[in-house]
Amino acid sequence: MKYTAILLLSGLVIFTSCKKNENKEGKSTWLPDVTNKDHGSLKQKEFKGDFDEIEVSQAIEAEIIKSDVEKVVISAPANIIDEVLVDNKGGELHIHYKTGVRVMNTNNVKAKIYAKDFKKLEANSAAIIIVRDQFTQEKTDVEISSAAHISGKLEANDLDIDAGSSATFKGQIWAVNLTVEASSAADVTISGKTKNANLTSSSGSGISAKEVVAENVKAEASSGASVEIGVSSKFEGHASSGGSVKGIKKGNVTIVIKEESSGGSVDVQ
Repeated sequence: MKYTAILLLSGLVIFTSCKKNENKEGKSTWLPDVTNKDHGSLKQKEFKGDFDEIEVSQAIEAEIIKSDVEKVVISAPANIIDEVLVDNKGGELHIHYKTGVRVMNTNNVKAKIYAKDFKKLEANSAAIIIVRDQFTQEKTDVEISSAAHISGKLEANDLDIDAGSSATFKGQIWAVNLTVEASSAADVTISGKTKNANLTSSSGSGISAKEVVAENVKAEASSGASVEIGVSSKFEGHASSGGSVKGIKKGNVTIVIKEESSGGSVDVQ
């Protein structure tokens, strides 16, 4: 009983302290500031600087445009434009809101990213990135998570796409070596061409690449996930725990390797 009383007293002291701090500063430090509505006309801010990696967060919509001069133009309502940050640390660009700020119920915060090229794209926390122009590069890494979305046309000798936590990717690709990983209900839909494709789908995710022509394919699906891809030469499929792998013949497929376990299925047709 004495121990319980001490805990209750400690909690009361902490709560009182926080309330004093809240009253003193006029806001709560426990929860982020939330803006529910846009106010004022749209304004723009421009940020110049070179970068190689692009990250967009917190439901901000961005489009990437090919340009010889690299810069970012932010468009947002007057009451929140100063809450949008464009950080550039050693060529790593990150567009997001200030710490403690959470903007609700708006799609009016947009970023135009003018880029010569890039080696990495990342979207998270419901952000959207649309690649407007075609970019051809040596290596490109794409990461999408937490209900974010990326779309566009990408060409690279080495192209890696990693989607997780209900994120989506949709685009046309060309690659010598293509690696795709989808997990936790993510969805990847691609078309195009590649020499070597290594695809892994898990935990209810889906990789739809039936419009891709790949010479050599290695595909794995598990835990209710699925993979579907076009193949022209060699196909290796592994499925387990209710996963499904489907190869669609788009040429003279001479080698087929299949491994199934725990209700998984592999099919080539």
